[in-house]
Amino acid sequence: MCSAITLYSIVMMICLCFGTYSLITNDDLSEKLKETYDKIIKYCVRFILLCPQILSMIIVPLESRKIVSYMNHWRQFSVHFNNIIGCSLPFSLVNLIPTTIILSIITLVCTTFLESGNLLEGFSMMKIILYNGISIFPILLMLYWFFICLYITHIGKILSSSLVKILEMNPSSQQISDYRHLWLDLCDLTMELPSSMLMTTLVSFICNFVAFVFCCYGCFTELFQQHLINFLEFLLPLIMCTIIFVGYCDGAYKVKQKLSFEFLEAILLCKLLPLKESSRQEMELLIDTIQSNPPIMHLTGLFIISRNILVQIVSMSTTYMVVLLQFRISADEIIPDETLPAQPNISEVSLNE
Repeated sequence: MCSAITLYSIVMMICLCFGTYSLITNDDLSEKLKETYDKIIKYCVRFILLCPQILSMIIVPLESRKIVSYMNHWRQFSVHFNNIIGCSLPFSLVNLIPTTIILSIITLVCTTFLESGNLLEGFSMMKIILYNGISIFPILLMLYWFFICLYITHIGKILSSSLVKILEMNPSSQQISDYRHLWLDLCDLTMELPSSMLMTTLVSFICNFVAFVFCCYGCFTELFQQHLINFLEFLLPLIMCTIIFVGYCDGAYKVKQKLSFEFLEAILLCKLLPLKESSRQEMELLIDTIQSNPPIMHLTGLFIISRNILVQIVSMSTTYMVVLLQFRISADEIIPDETLPAQPNISEVSLNE
């Protein structure tokens, strides 16, 4: 697993070097930086979409050990799950990797088709494919995150239904204790997911937020000026950034709902069942464990990944959009608009008269 991640990093680093060189040495770059403020924003969006992959070339090899350790913990959990539930996990977690890659290739084809005449105008088709192949790395990372979250929620559903069946059979306290330890193991795997790829996820969040702000500004200004084609230049990256944020936040929300609220609700419905005193005490301990240790996914205390982040992103983006609009007003005073006809000098007109 570690060697596969390292090989992927080396291949993507080679592609990144060529893609970044092609972007910087593009023929129209020098002219675009001398043109309007909106075209400068357009170029910034191009570069920001590459930033997660640029930094991941350093981060991914360093975090490969954590990812391998995380996979080993899943193997240990699979053995523990099989011993208690009596069945194996629905499917192997490694099977998520090919599915993630296939969906990323589909995304690559769609973005290549839609961006060939818009955001990447002036690039050859090979450079467009290369650029999109590099820039979809955050989507690949988000898909892997989201699939693991769905996988955890599915296991939580199996665990809760199995526990309810056991409680209806008046189990021993040891059986309930085994389920409590199994729930704690699953909760630990949930909270270990963000730490296993901490820096990669954090870089993806920061870069996508900056790209989201620029794309919101571009969509707003082009829509206000009724430039439909220019509006599409910013719309597709905006959709991509939105999907990434929703995938991260919604995946964490589903995990918390399934392992905390829905799991606890299923146990409380069985609270009136006739149980032994020791079993009832163990069930109360399980309820206290779930209430005191909710499966919260966070980036080492920096911020909690939840749906509230979506609201914060929208509110912060509005603030930064106002700043960009103020910069544009200042830029319009400095950079003349070439589409407007030159105004005659008043002093020269008066002398000619």
